[in-house]
Amino acid sequence: MSTSREAIVTSPVLTSSRTSFIAAALSAAGWSGSNASIAAKPAGSESVVDNVKSAIATAQNAYNNLATINKQIYDTVEKTVEQNVATVKAASAKTKKRAK
Repeated sequence: MSTSREAIVTSPVLTSSRTSFIAAALSAAGWSGSNASIAAKPAGSESVVDNVKSAIATAQNAYNNLATINKQIYDTVEKTVEQNVATVKAASAKTKKRAK
C-alpha cells in the first residue's frame, strides 16, 4: 500500500485537428439552425425579460438607498468624532491652565 499523496497531473492536449473541430462546432455556420429558434421566442419570454429588468432596477434603487444611508451614517459619526475631539481639547486646555 502506497502512502504517497502526490497526484499525477497531465495537461490537456490540443492538437490542430481537435482545435479545428472545436472551432467548427462553435462557428456561426454551425449554429445557423438555432436562428430560427431564436426568432420563434417562447410565449411569455418578453415578460420574463421585463421582470428581470424590473428586478435589476429595484436592486439598483435599493443599493442607492443603502449608499445614501451609509453616507449619512458616516457623516454623522465623523461630525460626532470631530465634536468629541474639540471637547477633549478644550477640557485639556482648561486643565493645563489650572495646573500652572
